[in-house]
Amino acid sequence: MAHVRDQWYRASVDGGRERTARYGVGRRWLAAYQDGNGRRNAKSFDKKVDAERYVAQMATDVARGGYVDPKLGRTKFGGYAREWLAAQTFDVSTREQVEHRLRVYAYPTWEDVPLGRIRAVAVQQWLAELNQRLSPGTVRQAFIHFSAILSAAVDDEMLAKNPCKSRSVVPPAVPRPRVVPWPVARVRAVIDAHPERYSALPAVGAAAGLRQGEIFGLAVDDIDFLRRTIHVVRQVKYVRNQLVFAPPKYGTGRDVPLSDALAVVLSEHIKNR
Repeated sequence: MAHVRDQWYRASVDGGRERTARYGVGRRWLAAYQDGNGRRNAKSFDKKVDAERYVAQMATDVARGGYVDPKLGRTKFGGYAREWLAAQTFDVSTREQVEHRLRVYAYPTWEDVPLGRIRAVAVQQWLAELNQRLSPGTVRQAFIHFSAILSAAVDDEMLAKNPCKSRSVVPPAVPRPRVVPWPVARVRAVIDAHPERYSALPAVGAAAGLRQGEIFGLAVDDIDFLRRTIHVVRQVKYVRNQLVFAPPKYGTGRDVPLSDALAVVLSEHIKNR
């Protein structure tokens, strides 16, 4: 049930109208409605037409199931984002990265902005500003976290919709340059430039395609010379400025073919270490 009421005048006993005790104080028109849980909500306006437009919109939202309590929309982004981050099941390293991106890229702009006041045009302006000083990949990662937080706010019925999903919000595209393999002579020069103790590292990278952290985490037991297979089961990564062992990227291991040439290099390296 929704209605608009004049707070400055009321009907008098003679059929006319008389001033109320609130005459001339505050906004004149009260827009009142019931939300989906039967709670009464109200907001005052200076103009009757604005009150009527507001109460009609609220009634429509309640009827369609898209109603959002305006009080919840006043929750500030920074506080909600920290609650969201605390509830995630990220590993320690990922949590540290997400917290860093929010702290450096999102909070300076959005920390004290109420969720309900985040508009698509402001999000696009934020992306454009970041894109002037950061790589497209970094901007896109910050945007992904920002959008995930606003999607959670929609699920928590604090927002009617996520402005990041508007067609007018377009994060920068990440260029994908063509991969050009190094010439053999360059690979050999890099291997030869390493001390003998570490010369197997670039060989594994070149011949097996392992990431740097996976090469550092490779153990003798991970190399199956008989089946010509390298089992990638761990990596070395930084967590709070300390090197630790962790699962490979995306949390799953994989098997990589071991070429005959690399098998010779690794067997010699193991024998001489």
